[in-house]
Amino acid sequence: MTGKELLDKYPNILKTYPSCSNGWYWILDQVLSNLEFDINHNNYPKLEIIDIKEKYGRLNMSVVNANDKQHALITFLERTTYHICEECGSTYNIGHTRPWIKTLCHNCYINSDKYFSNWTPELFDD
Repeated sequence: MTGKELLDKYPNILKTYPSCSNGWYWILDQVLSNLEFDINHNNYPKLEIIDIKEKYGRLNMSVVNANDKQHALITFLERTTYHICEECGSTYNIGHTRPWIKTLCHNCYINSDKYFSNWTPELFDD
């Protein structure tokens, strides 16, 4: 999935191109699908997503007109992405880089351009 495909798939709620790596698109697609379903079938307010970006190694989403349940789902998405590789979408052997915080699996870190001088694994793994 690409950012363009997400925009085309969710034109009623997604108002901006996601500014993040492809590894998070699969979970972003799932959450957008749930948000759109609740708007269309459960009388939830029609929210607008005005910004999606990577910040401090996780996804950050800015929305307008969301209710508490929609905000809870968005918060779940944001926190979950801190444990998903930004590049490939893996949930295995995840760590975070420094000085720029990036969430990568060990394989993507090894194959990166080495701008990131330090990769620290998470204390737990699935």
